[in-house]
Amino acid sequence: MKHTKWLAIMIAPLLTASVSTQAVVEMEMVFVGDPDNPACPDDADYEMEGFQSVGWVPYGYYIGTYEVTNEQYVQFLNAVRDINLWDTGMMYDGWGGIMRNNSSWPTYTVKIGYGGVSFGKRPVGYMDFYRAARFCNWLTNGQGDADTMTGMYDLTDNYNYNTGNIVRNEAAWNAGGVAIASEDEWCKAAYYDPSNLGPSDHWWAYPTRSDVVPNAIGPNNTDPNSANYRRAHDNGQYCDVDAYPLARSYYGTYGQGGNAMEMTDTHYPNDPGKRIYRGGYFSVSGDKLSVSYRDDIPITWSYPGHGFRVTSLKPIGGQKLNWGPYLRQNNHCDTGEWMGWLNVIRAPWVYCLKTQCWFYIPESVAQAGSGWIYIPDLSTDTPELWLVMIADSGWGWSYGLSKYLYVDQNKSGWVYLVD
Repeated sequence: MKHTKWLAIMIAPLLTASVSTQAVVEMEMVFVGDPDNPACPDDADYEMEGFQSVGWVPYGYYIGTYEVTNEQYVQFLNAVRDINLWDTGMMYDGWGGIMRNNSSWPTYTVKIGYGGVSFGKRPVGYMDFYRAARFCNWLTNGQGDADTMTGMYDLTDNYNYNTGNIVRNEAAWNAGGVAIASEDEWCKAAYYDPSNLGPSDHWWAYPTRSDVVPNAIGPNNTDPNSANYRRAHDNGQYCDVDAYPLARSYYGTYGQGGNAMEMTDTHYPNDPGKRIYRGGYFSVSGDKLSVSYRDDIPITWSYPGHGFRVTSLKPIGGQKLNWGPYLRQNNHCDTGEWMGWLNVIRAPWVYCLKTQCWFYIPESVAQAGSGWIYIPDLSTDTPELWLVMIADSGWGWSYGLSKYLYVDQNKSGWVYLVD
């Protein structure tokens, strides 16, 4: 009997060089439930005295699966046309990802780097509180030509802005408006794990469901405890927000360690002119990614490594809640006896947790039953999906899936999955 491992190779989606000004910004979100959870016992105040434990949130909420990206911010810039929302570093610095023309009515496009590499899905940098707050106001008010100075945050009072006395509008928040994630919301999404597989106090040290510092390696689809920090990618550059598809938090967020250091809308105690930042960025050391580390930065400062993530009580603009007939739960679907739990973040390329393999399954056939699925790379020999071929019949038994597969040698990579 011949044992063969079938493993699919991920193919990253193609990125466009510019974004239509009429397009609606869609924010992929995950739901963070388990309201009234216990706070993290590590209050992270070894550098900043006076903090209490973080991470207690008494309500369920949605938070961005990823940081806000350049292509999303480009749509905002082209709709609003305010040069104060853009930074020259976005175009001229190596970390920036947004170009601007010099016309009297400027337009903005995603930067294209060497070799035709798009910066569209990299985190938008050079964010200060003012820019991030106006982006959230714009989303709250319906996008398009909507007001950006009020909504979730009132930015019309120069005194309040200069002193930092800006808080969420409670009515807008309760109505499903969009905000910069608070420190508590951010930390819960990153580090909290109420499952039996989590730590005894339900709080991980790092946002990859680990108490061990993530490996500082470049983008990959093999290491669930890895991140872009300590110049791991291209000697200190942003990478795409979905470049580490296995390195996720319990709730299904990505990139909360490394890549961009993320602003929260929580101000530093006794100094509302500063906001708390979390997660570290592409050049920092590993301790900056931990739950025990925070930074405080003035609201007027912008820096290449400063990004943010949004939150709301409701899904934002086109959030997809299903994959085929199955409910998406933090980008995962429970298909039951068919294929068990699948990670569908890169659908139609889906990752099967049972077999630890990638499959190509179009959503149109994403249901229990017999059918063709694609599993390329016949030469890979790893043990999770042992496929035992039956003589020369073309049929094989998959111990990983507990199902028969028919291998069509004339269709290279396509197999028939028997329900």
